[in-house]
Amino acid sequence: MPPKDMAPVEVRGIRFGASEQAVREKEKAEFVDSKKLGAVNTVMYSDSLFGSRVRVAYKFLKNELYSLVYVFTNPGGCSDAKTIYGKLKSEVSDKYGAAATKELDTQDRCLGMAEWNFRSAGRPTVVGLALDGTQYGAELSLRYEDSTRVEAIPAAQSDVDKGKL
Repeated sequence: MPPKDMAPVEVRGIRFGASEQAVREKEKAEFVDSKKLGAVNTVMYSDSLFGSRVRVAYKFLKNELYSLVYVFTNPGGCSDAKTIYGKLKSEVSDKYGAAATKELDTQDRCLGMAEWNFRSAGRPTVVGLALDGTQYGAELSLRYEDSTRVEAIPAAQSDVDKGKL
């Protein structure tokens, strides 16, 4: 069954396709850095979510937002990270429905992956949540991506390599 069509994805009050300038005007978190790597420009901010520090990265292709990624910079060990993972999974599921998930929780390790695939305003969209941790530390991220724009990156990079972009 094809993914159902949803309203345009809006995260932090910003929709896919927004310009870098529009994001900079709307985003209220602390600006960290901006980097251009080939055809992709990334603008990063620092914020707090669920009581934990988080890096917010906006990615642009041809000045159109195609990806937003939250990377938790220090979510603690498995216990703390699993709590945040559960809250994020619940919030995203409330908005986009049930996710395809794979999770592992042992005494020494916690792993979690959840992915939502749907159409947003007619465009294929992916939301992914990932947790990888131990009792000593964990990595946790949440990403929103416009799949159509992601698929356009290799052609845009080729144009950059040829000096066209």
